[in-house]
Amino acid sequence: MSGPAMDRPPSRAPLPLLIPVGGMLAIGLAAVGFSRILLSVEPEAATATALTVAFGIMAVAALVARRERVRAGVLLSSVGAVAGIAMVAGGIALAVMPKGREAERPAPTEGEQPGAGATVVTLTAPPGAASEGFAETKLVAPAGQPFTIRFENQDAGIPHNVAVHAAEDFSDPPIAATPVQSGPVTQTLEVPALDPGTYFFRCDVHPTTMTGRIEVG
Repeated sequence: MSGPAMDRPPSRAPLPLLIPVGGMLAIGLAAVGFSRILLSVEPEAATATALTVAFGIMAVAALVARRERVRAGVLLSSVGAVAGIAMVAGGIALAVMPKGREAERPAPTEGEQPGAGATVVTLTAPPGAASEGFAETKLVAPAGQPFTIRFENQDAGIPHNVAVHAAEDFSDPPIAATPVQSGPVTQTLEVPALDPGTYFFRCDVHPTTMTGRIEVG
C-alpha cells in the first residue's frame, strides 16, 4: 500500500534543538546564581572561587573534547557537571568566607557605655555625605561629664570633619573639632563636660549640608 501517508517520514522530537537550548538555560541559571554568590563574599575569596570554577570547566571541556563522538547524554552530563562545580564552589565560599560587600549599618547614636564610665556616640559620613549630609542628625549625650564622638568618614577621597558648637548659627568658636581628613578614616573627638541643653555640630568643609544637633541631658 502506497500513498502520501506511507511516504511521509516518521515524526521525531526536535532533540537537536532542545539539547543546546536546555544547556544554555542551565548554564544561564547557574551563572546568575554563581554571580550573586561572588557578590556576597570578599573580593579575594570571589577571585579564588571564580578561578576554581574556571579550572573545573576547563577540565570538563578537556574530557569532552577527547571523545571522537559526543552523545546527547554526555553533553547534558557535562553541562550538569559545570553547573554543579559552580554551585558547590560558590556554596563553600559562601559558607567559609566572611561577607565583605554587605554594607554595615552605623552604630546607634544613643550614648553607649563601653566601660570606665566613658560615653561614646557614633557619627557617620556615608558616601555622598557632601550633598546628603551625615547619616545621623541627632546625637544624645549625658550632661556634666565628658563624652567621645567616634566620627567615621566613609566618603572615600572626600574631606570631612566634625565640629561641635554651642550656637546654632555656628558663630562661636568650636567647643571641640577634629582635623579635616579625606575618607575612609575614623576620628575620635573628645568633648568636655557640657551643661544640659542643645548643641550643634557640622562639617566645616560642607557647612550647609552636613549639620546636626546634640541633645545633652
